[in-house]
Amino acid sequence: MTAFRFRCEVMLRRVSFMKNSAQKTYEAFPVRFLESRALIPPGNGGQAALFVVVLFVALTLAMLGGFSALASSELRAARFLERSKQSYLFAEGALEDAAFRLRSGKQTTQTIVYEESALRATSTITDIVDGKYITVIGMRLPAQRSIAAVLSSPVPTVFNYASQVGDWGLEMFSSTVINGNVFTNGSILGFSGSQINGNAAVVGSISSPAPVVSGTRSEGVDAVALPAIDTAYWESQANINNNPINGDAQYNGGFHTLGPRRINGSLSLNAGAQLTVTGPLYIQGDLLLGSNAVIGLDASFASSSKTVLVEGAINFEVNARASATGASPRGYLVLMSLRSGDAIELNANTQGEAIFYAPNGWVSMNSNSNATALAGKGVRLNANARLNYDLGLLNVPLEQGTTTEVWNIGQWGEI
Repeated sequence: MTAFRFRCEVMLRRVSFMKNSAQKTYEAFPVRFLESRALIPPGNGGQAALFVVVLFVALTLAMLGGFSALASSELRAARFLERSKQSYLFAEGALEDAAFRLRSGKQTTQTIVYEESALRATSTITDIVDGKYITVIGMRLPAQRSIAAVLSSPVPTVFNYASQVGDWGLEMFSSTVINGNVFTNGSILGFSGSQINGNAAVVGSISSPAPVVSGTRSEGVDAVALPAIDTAYWESQANINNNPINGDAQYNGGFHTLGPRRINGSLSLNAGAQLTVTGPLYIQGDLLLGSNAVIGLDASFASSSKTVLVEGAINFEVNARASATGASPRGYLVLMSLRSGDAIELNANTQGEAIFYAPNGWVSMNSNSNATALAGKGVRLNANARLNYDLGLLNVPLEQGTTTEVWNIGQWGEI
């Protein structure tokens, strides 16, 4: 029993010695490791611990510095991208404004500068063949974006045909005559004795044997849009003096002048009244000419044309007349009705030295009436009506102004 107890005590002492030795070895390892690498002088354990802490802090700061530099670089890139987008959007807004100024006929300079807070854009308008070239540089420093657009010149409206007709087509009843070329997006229906002294081109078909066509008959051609009339421009020009007539205007005989003027009602020229148009007219109601009434364009316009824009119907009674100027080429009134259905009617023996235009409806000529040019969605010539086209119209484009309806936007994008 005594020998067993002795052996147990010896084993316990050995285990305690081994434990204490391992703990001392572990605690001294960093110091000995550093001493073995000649990083600290032997025996300076406190300095070793401090060195380890400093080294750890330095490594941590170096890692944090790297992460910080990376984050700062990413932040700068994000800010530059944001400013680049802002520059583009501001430049696009400036381009839209410059284009609007041109298209709406507003006065503008060759260079326009826009500024808002830190944003700046400079638009430059340059004349090119048949149009304008607009460049814009938008900036929010250090970012810069450039965009451009091409605007084509206003396309002049010319009445190229004695009669240009939409898809309702042309109807020619007995003994009707058109002296000039004809085009329709529909078909031509002719009756006995009807005749076209010129070429006839149609999207649909031409009846046979009437009308007789002296020139070329062309069927199945591509459609062509009716003449473009800038109605907003003419409406504004008629009211340029801001002095509208509220209600109907009526003239009973005698000589009168009118224009530019807006009439918030109808205009009636009763029997024998003669009206000289001295500027554009906008008529919210109807235009009515009684028997022997006359409406004509003032001689001062020479070869220019002016528009009488009518929201309602245009009606010429027996022997009513429209007159052109005496210039060469002659200047004509464009009598335009925006009404759908039966829009313009020229009754027996009317003499229409004018361009009659109904883009949304029918233009009808009755027996023995005469006109210079007809255009409409549909045109109907009743017995013995005659259309005598004036070739001088080819050389007299209609004044259009510069609104959105006549400017074409071509290229538009970043450069």
